[in-house]
Amino acid sequence: MAKIISENKILNNKNLIRLIETLIPNVNDAPSGVEAGVQYYLVKALNAHRKNILPSYEVILKSLEIISKEFYKNTFWKLDDDHAEIVVSKVQVIESGAFESVRNLVFEGYFAHPRWRDGKGKSVWSAIGFRPILRNQDQFGEI
Repeated sequence: MAKIISENKILNNKNLIRLIETLIPNVNDAPSGVEAGVQYYLVKALNAHRKNILPSYEVILKSLEIISKEFYKNTFWKLDDDHAEIVVSKVQVIESGAFESVRNLVFEGYFAHPRWRDGKGKSVWSAIGFRPILRNQDQFGEI
């Protein structure tokens, strides 16, 4: 039986939220990864079509914590932006395959249809110039 990760375990994981914010910060008019609801996408993806990434997800979160404590004597989510970026860079080198899988999943979530992100982050598509094909259709509604 495939492992299931609870919604609360993802949404309340401060290290995961910090990782998403570090990978996709708020820049100009584009929302950050957390503002776009990437964490909601991860709930769905890690329990459905991306279950195979769950071991990588767990490795990356554990590595972020270990390296943060080793170098900065603090938990990852409490680090300032500069130190968080350094830790993420170190994890990217040490756990390259797992990191690539998790990073790709975070970006996949960022650009996914807003319904996969619980309706959050509609401005992501607007910021990259998406316009609906059907004028009378809500641009983020079901077709």
